[in-house]
Amino acid sequence: MIDQDFQEIEKRIYKSKILVVDDSPLNRELIKSYLTSVGFHNIAFAENGRQALDIIFGDSPDFVILDIIMPEVDGFEVLEKVRKDRRFDNLPIFVQTALNQEERLKVFNCGATGLLMKPINQAELLSSLKAHLQTGVLIKDLKSYSQRVSKDLDLAKSMQIDLLPNAHTLDFIEKKMGILIHSEFVTSDELGGDLWGVEPISDSLLSVYVLDFSGHGIMAALNTFRLSSFLKQVLQTTKSPSACLEKINKYLFDNLPTGQFATMFLGIVDLEEGKISYASASAPPPFIVNHETLEVLSGNGEGFPLGIVENGGYEDREMAFNTGSRLFLYSDGMSESCDHKGNMFDDEGIQNFLESNISEKRFFESVMRDFRVRKGNAGTEDDLTVVSLKRNA
Repeated sequence: MIDQDFQEIEKRIYKSKILVVDDSPLNRELIKSYLTSVGFHNIAFAENGRQALDIIFGDSPDFVILDIIMPEVDGFEVLEKVRKDRRFDNLPIFVQTALNQEERLKVFNCGATGLLMKPINQAELLSSLKAHLQTGVLIKDLKSYSQRVSKDLDLAKSMQIDLLPNAHTLDFIEKKMGILIHSEFVTSDELGGDLWGVEPISDSLLSVYVLDFSGHGIMAALNTFRLSSFLKQVLQTTKSPSACLEKINKYLFDNLPTGQFATMFLGIVDLEEGKISYASASAPPPFIVNHETLEVLSGNGEGFPLGIVENGGYEDREMAFNTGSRLFLYSDGMSESCDHKGNMFDDEGIQNFLESNISEKRFFESVMRDFRVRKGNAGTEDDLTVVSLKRNA
């Protein structure tokens, strides 16, 4: 396989486009004979710098052999104009020269890749030519591969966004159930391992969850795809949050690779009873924000992470959820973020964010703005998911 790849690169090298720039017909013919004798035939010629620029900008050669002393436009000007165009950053330009040391230094300062001393030695020319053409082929392959990967990642990211609740679902929940939902979903890489969702179960029951797979990037994202369809089935057929987590835990235990796991909050909003029944698998604690009493109450996020042991033993818990209250959920990408001094916010810090913004009319936006300001320029080391459910009726 390696030999085949090398042979393919060799074939592509000999198809490369070479530009020879020299005002001397004799020198052009000499260089041509050197190149054609070993199999290079895609050769263009320029008699001066002006012609050379026209060919370079119009035909994008793979290698340029450039004379310096020429009429109209000399080699120095050719180098300067070509190197100003970022498209030709990787274009190898070898200058043929008999210049003194100071002038050679100027050649490199203008952007020459290397020198070919006059009179040109065939072995030296071919050695430099093949080495840089091979590099050029590999660079093109890497760029092509990078573009394909980038396109695939963009598609996968779009698919992952499609797993989240869409505007139609959120609008239905607001109008039919009186619950206004805000959210923020940010991945640390192109893809992430967080997932959140809401699923109406009946006219008065609504499930809500925030899930966070260990790690981030492609592997974590694959886990979210793997679980999403199973998750909807479980939420529609199982009324107890703890029973749901048991089924999800068993599914992940059977399907996740060793060493991978997930944390999860799963709640069921009961509008008739004015409460939230929930269970947690080592997720950050849920908060109930009461905008009338100006209180922020913390729930319990304890529970065994999903996918590590076959039986997690999850527990149902309850919190009041009356009109005017808000459920605030987040992944540890928020609580484990740090301020500009390197201090982690932790769950207590998130509660402080909520308390300090509780009187703001645009509460969710204010909390997230406060979070970003205190976080400063520190990068996002983990995926970030934040969800707010405000009960208006």
